[in-house]
Amino acid sequence: HYAEGGGEPVTAAGRPPCVHVFVVDTTVRARELQGCKDDVVAAARGLPPGDSIALVAFDGVVRVFDLSYGGAGRVRVLSGQGSPSKEHLNELGSSPGASLACEASAACDAFAAAVGALR
Repeated sequence: HYAEGGGEPVTAAGRPPCVHVFVVDTTVRARELQGCKDDVVAAARGLPPGDSIALVAFDGVVRVFDLSYGGAGRVRVLSGQGSPSKEHLNELGSSPGASLACEASAACDAFAAAVGALR
């Protein structure tokens, strides 16, 4: 966990809010992946109010999920051919309307749906 104090609001857990980035390797066997997906969703649902969540999945490509987008969901895909450039990484965080980390309580359903769809 990483949280920086200094006047920030404190969660029910007695610490400043944190961002939890869940990274899922989808190359594992189906049974292992299902167990991982169940655990990841349970962990996200158990976070204290104020904490935020983000989701990244990888296999041959890296998928970064936009949990703020209603409806069908939105995913940014980075090629697995090589390391992304600094510009590509900056684009992920500065896309208009995109929020890669969202408050867990508001994004939990979208998070669970995205995790459930991982193959």
